[in-house]
Amino acid sequence: MPFSVCVKDRMMYSHTFTFDDGVPFTTGCTAVVTATFEGAALGPYDILIDILVAQRLLREVMELYDHKNLDALQ
Repeated sequence: MPFSVCVKDRMMYSHTFTFDDGVPFTTGCTAVVTATFEGAALGPYDILIDILVAQRLLREVMELYDHKNLDALQ
């Protein structure tokens, strides 16, 4: 695609590992997520997507996981 807009955000989450001793170990992680919006052509006013809209869309998706324990999500 000839046109693209990238936005980046961070989120924190936790998840649990179980090693050979069988004792669960919960750890936290920080993820840096980049979303790229692509298009073959620009829209009105020669804009692919408003950067604020792109940031909001990424944040809406990341809120599903931010500060959550991934083991508890179904």
